[in-house]
Amino acid sequence: MTVNNLHWMSNRQLPEQIVPQNGDFNLPTISIVTPSFNQQSFLEETILSVLSQGFTNLEYLIVDDCSTDGSIEIINKYEDRLTLIQNQENKGQADALNNGFLQSSGEILGTINGDDVQLPYTLNLVARIFRQFPEIDWITGHSSFMLDGVAISPRRKHLDAYNSKLMRLGFYTPWVMGVPQHISTFFRRSLYEKAGGYLDISLKDSLDIELWIRMAKFSAPVFIPVTLALMRQHTDQRSVQGSHSTSAYLEIEGQDRGFLPLRLRKIILWAMRHNGFRGAIRHTFFDGKAKRLNWNYKINNWEIIDCFAF
Repeated sequence: MTVNNLHWMSNRQLPEQIVPQNGDFNLPTISIVTPSFNQQSFLEETILSVLSQGFTNLEYLIVDDCSTDGSIEIINKYEDRLTLIQNQENKGQADALNNGFLQSSGEILGTINGDDVQLPYTLNLVARIFRQFPEIDWITGHSSFMLDGVAISPRRKHLDAYNSKLMRLGFYTPWVMGVPQHISTFFRRSLYEKAGGYLDISLKDSLDIELWIRMAKFSAPVFIPVTLALMRQHTDQRSVQGSHSTSAYLEIEGQDRGFLPLRLRKIILWAMRHNGFRGAIRHTFFDGKAKRLNWNYKINNWEIIDCFAF
């Protein structure tokens, strides 16, 4: 399915009145923060992807870093539908997100970059999942991307579930097993605050990974087999620039975070992928137990299932 077929792409105007989905006012409030800087070409599409979902319990905050390309004019078009518009110089993306989260009040937190998009069902689904499962602290969906208007959702089996111990030991990094996509990850404010209530402003390319590591001290993210957001692939994007992966590696591996040595992690990863070793590793030091959500067609609802992260 191409993104151009989605409602918020085909209709550039928001409805005069946003009707609550299914008339349900008992869902938790979700606070979404967009850090913005000179993304005029994509920003309106991002804003519409959030606002046009018709989710009533929404706080949408945009923190702009003094854009000079017309972004502010786009943002101001929707000021009556936004919880906060902040236009000031920030110390990078982490600082912008910190400012946004600090001024929000929602029970559930999430982010969307100024060049990425959510799906028409994202917020309603996320809110219902958190209401149905109060024991879940955070969820993450498929790492999904958008290239030339087409939605792409690559599947990698070892990222269908997450284990908090593996995350704390440094396995969930782009250079080992992969990392939960930040725009597809939503978490309770209570977990964020237990993990310190901040993103590290000294980090430029790994601020999400570092936050996940701190949050993993309390619980692991629960995987949901759904695309919740699309990360746009384009030439100006930081994550596709040549220095990004090197910078993220140095930021994360350059400090003592309690990880196992990288070479040992890669050897263990090789063993995880081989039937002869996988079972033994699962039931020893690493305890590969995990949880994920699954749609049960018999009861027509979501359920938590026990599984292994590898």
